[in-house]
Amino acid sequence: MVTLRENIFSTPPMLRRVLGHPILPQEKSLKADPAPKSVDFRSAKMNQFSLKYLGKFIYEHNVESLAVNGGPMPLLSIKLNNLVELNLREQNLYSEDLFILSQFLKHNTSVTHINLSKNFIGYKYLDEAKIIEMKMKNQDKLKDFSFE
Repeated sequence: MVTLRENIFSTPPMLRRVLGHPILPQEKSLKADPAPKSVDFRSAKMNQFSLKYLGKFIYEHNVESLAVNGGPMPLLSIKLNNLVELNLREQNLYSEDLFILSQFLKHNTSVTHINLSKNFIGYKYLDEAKIIEMKMKNQDKLKDFSFE
């Protein structure tokens, strides 16, 4: 069983920097450093704990855009109710990305249209190998169809 301490220490340093939650002695200066406005976690190892930790606290910060697994999502514009239409078509978004997005949309009152087509909704990022395997198995069946 993974302990809370192990989960906290497994969070990516960028996550702790963005949230201003230092946990190591050398990170004490994190609160003084301004967090980046555009954050990209695509190369970081985000486990379930890190993702939920991010989801719980990210709304409190003015991060302009955030990428977890897919393309960047305009979080600050959603938070400030500056968007009516949110087009995230073909951004390679997975369930983890949509979890973060939902944390902002639940407070938003301006977005009336959302385009999430051609993403990996319903799949976790870790399931990508399964997606490729499924496509390989079914490629001969799909050649006669056009998905647009």
